[in-house]
Amino acid sequence: MKPKKLPKISIGSWAYAIGPYAHNPIPLPEVVRKLSDLGFHGVELGGFKPHAHPDLYPLKEDREKLVEMLKENNLEVPAYAADLWSLPFAEGDPKMVKKYREFFQRSVDFCSDCGIPIIRVDTVSSTPALPHFDYQLTWCVINRISPGW
Repeated sequence: MKPKKLPKISIGSWAYAIGPYAHNPIPLPEVVRKLSDLGFHGVELGGFKPHAHPDLYPLKEDREKLVEMLKENNLEVPAYAADLWSLPFAEGDPKMVKKYREFFQRSVDFCSDCGIPIIRVDTVSSTPALPHFDYQLTWCVINRISPGW
């Protein structure tokens, strides 16, 4: 069955900030221009430095400029990957859970200010899980952070 509407194509900005680009990331404005030139419909923003980390766009006005840059290049932002790698909350440390919640809220606020409809999250814990990893505890923590999951 042929789809009624073709899907839009996007790529994560982190593709130009990690791996072979880790030591020399391509700046976000350059990524945005090039993706637009290549005909992409969108860019999923990596919420980590040097791209779309909340610290780099601390004020609503800064975020408006980011959104304007994306619009000028005809790119949508279907999702945001929050910079949560240094906050392994799923292991249950209350201090880490608190830091995770605080930074996650900053990321949600960033998405709200930029009109980004989806935020990507994970446990930021390597798989396979650690021997002492407790999935039930993990889901309890997730439900405290974001009720309704």
